Order: sequence, then C-alpha cells, then structure tokens
Amino acid sequence: MSSPVPSPADGAFRLEVGRFRATERRRLFPLVLHVGTPDGPRRSTDVPWPVPREYDAGLRFDLADALLDGLMAGWQGHVPLWGWLTRPGVPVVHDSDLGWFAATAKAVAARERDLAGFRVVTRTGWLDLVSEERRTWKRLRL
Repeated sequence: MSSPVPSPADGAFRLEVGRFRATERRRLFPLVLHVGTPDGPRRSTDVPWPVPREYDAGLRFDLADALLDGLMAGWQGHVPLWGWLTRPGVPVVHDSDLGWFAATAKAVAARERDLAGFRVVTRTGWLDLVSEERRTWKRLRL
C-alpha cells in the first residue's frame, strides 16, 4: 500500500492547525467558515456551535457567497480557492461539515471557479472532505 501524495496545501493547513490551537483557548467556541487560501487572503464568518437548525442549505450558500463577494473583489490571478472550517471536536466527518462543503462548492461554481479543496480543521488536526485524508498531531511543533 502506497502512502498518499502530499498536497502543496498540506504545510499551510498544518500551520492553520497550529494557529487555531494558539488562538482558540475557550472550551466552547463557534464553527468558523473560511474561504480563500490558508496561507494567504481569506474571508471568514463565525457560526454558532452546535449549528442551529435554521442554518439550512440556503443560508449556508448565502453565507459562503457573501464571503466570496468580499474576497473576490480584490482577487488577482488564478490563485487556488479553498474552503475550510475550524470547529470544536476531532477531524472526523460531521453532517454539518458536508452541508458547508456543498454550500461552498456551489457558491464557488456559481462564480465559474474551481474549488481546490475543502478541509475541516480542529485543534488536533485536519480532514480533507474530498479525499478523506487526514493528519493529526498530539504535539504540534511549528
């Protein structure tokens, strides 16, 4: 069995896990939807955790689309466009992760762009929702 080929974004998401660990110290904190690049320009919005029932597919799309509006106003060139969540828990798939992924993918496609990927970032690691690849760390040294 061969090991997966590392993505160029893996290092940026490792740093994203480290930043998340360093900045989020609360026991309970919101989910945050991000669009952009993990090591560059991004737009983000907080969502209550656990996600309330009224955050349906339409509202998730509207939030992702609004983030893209703000991001793409000054977007230059064809930089890979990522979506990711930072949230409580461990890097395993939650139903809400899939809903945010679908909404972000649709919002990006509506702008005739490609989504480079979508990941879930927690304090212990990240999970790629497309490939199901994940990385976790007990002690992350940056």
